[in-house]
Amino acid sequence: MLTLPAAGVLLTARGAPATVAVRRFAARFPETPVGSVNAAGSAILRIGPDRADVPWHIRVASERPVRACGVR
Repeated sequence: MLTLPAAGVLLTARGAPATVAVRRFAARFPETPVGSVNAAGSAILRIGPDRADVPWHIRVASERPVRACGVR
């Protein structure tokens, strides 16, 4: 589990696809992912600001390593 930075995160899959789930107020992640990253692909995940001060959390699942880097 990662806390989503305000500017977003760059996810890069390495050799296998990855699924991405998000949560904010829930204790658990939903079973249905909100998106995916193709094997050897990259995607930026950004969620726009609002008035809540509770951070978003993401879960990335893959059979291979996935790199997650904050973006500016």
